[in-house]
Amino acid sequence: MPQKILITGGTGYVGHALANTLLRNGKDVYVLTRDAHSRASRELSHCGIKPLKGSISDLSSLKSITISFDTVYHLAAAVDFRKENRKATFNVNVEGTDNVARASLWWNAKNFIFASSVEAVGPLLEKHFFSSEETDCHPLNPYGESKLLAENLLQKNYFHQLNVKILRIANVYVIVPQILYALLNRSLFLRYSDLSRDKYIQPVHLQDLTKAMIQCAEFPSSSIYFIAGDDYAAIGQWFNLIANKTKLSDVWEKRKRVISSAWEKKRIRTLGLLDYWTQLSPEHGGWVYSNQKAKNDFGFNPTIKIINGIDYEISRLSDMGAITPVSFPENLMSYCNGPMLLLLYPFIKNIKRLINKAKCF
Repeated sequence: MPQKILITGGTGYVGHALANTLLRNGKDVYVLTRDAHSRASRELSHCGIKPLKGSISDLSSLKSITISFDTVYHLAAAVDFRKENRKATFNVNVEGTDNVARASLWWNAKNFIFASSVEAVGPLLEKHFFSSEETDCHPLNPYGESKLLAENLLQKNYFHQLNVKILRIANVYVIVPQILYALLNRSLFLRYSDLSRDKYIQPVHLQDLTKAMIQCAEFPSSSIYFIAGDDYAAIGQWFNLIANKTKLSDVWEKRKRVISSAWEKKRIRTLGLLDYWTQLSPEHGGWVYSNQKAKNDFGFNPTIKIINGIDYEISRLSDMGAITPVSFPENLMSYCNGPMLLLLYPFIKNIKRLINKAKCF
């Protein structure tokens, strides 16, 4: 009989890919959803994945599910860095995690895989790059704080009752469409200005991430792991690579000059456009961590390098019809000339819709 797997957040970017990979591996895959008849749920059903109605905010709705699962993947989260939404973020990311862990005991689950984030640790100094899971945690925003609190809750209350794996996941390659969109959207672009271009990130590709999530369930004891790629680059290098790959290098060069002016920097602050990238002090080098523990314990071996990951993501987005060659609108001609790659969708808000339009894979 195939193993029964439940995924929360299964309609999202990572959850959708994980569900399909598990399905291909012969597992019986269920996805928790607040609306079992929604468009996303129907598309999952079409792929052979079984939607189950329930909410991580409602323990009784979870306990109404009477299936016994072998493994529960808890991916659902509120990814919100704003201080004014702190309470709602903590309700989802801390109380919701506690509810799913409690329900996992009710379902007699053996394994509980929690998708945490490197934001729970916070950025490191360059001299501390490739630090281990024992590194002191200093999250910079409510999202990171909520993930760290959820980690502590799991360690205290569930490490000895479930086989718990806490995965501190690095940036996934969704940064590629984000940067593409930023290259063509003036206000969003300003967030990735010279205030953060020298900060390093160490992304993990979706294929490597889903592989790690599946592999870690086989390791017999509870633990915490960093999950990231094996190479890293500064934000500015990411922009250079993506701009060159998509023939948008001219836009990148012109916008670098625009944002370097003192007036633009002042205007960025006035508009409140500085996000968590720019909360870093000059001493912070960025988000770069060691995979060594995951390699030692369950054989995690990320294979996709940054340059190959960028190529893969651009090709995937093109195949999905998300990017296409068109001419720039008149009001953007001050930044570039001629046919360019223009995003047809606002990826930051609609990445789920795009993923659901893709064929089951």
